[in-house]
Amino acid sequence: MSVPLSSTVKAGRLIRMFGWVNLVFSIAVIVAFGISSMAGSEPVPEWDWLFFAPAILVSLVALLVGAGVKSYKTWAKIAGAALAVICLLYFPIGTLIGIFVLVYLARGWKEPVPAT
Repeated sequence: MSVPLSSTVKAGRLIRMFGWVNLVFSIAVIVAFGISSMAGSEPVPEWDWLFFAPAILVSLVALLVGAGVKSYKTWAKIAGAALAVICLLYFPIGTLIGIFVLVYLARGWKEPVPAT
């Protein structure tokens, strides 16, 4: 019989899921942008690629914070709440993920750290 997941672990998993989904979509958009720029006759300025850096950075931070939340780190819970608020802007799926993360973090805020 499996042990039910704590609210903190659920929040960590959702934050990591947001990170992976955001990373996959960001890479897909970069590839599509690259293909369309190669098909065009005008060269694309090099700085246009920097437009995608914040999305990839948010993805990597979400992966790191999600792992920290699953490890019951206090700094990660605070950062996870901030990422959940950012996630609310990604309508509609991100909004749902953000709401669930905030609910799970609120439920699990005072959860004791399990002994390993």
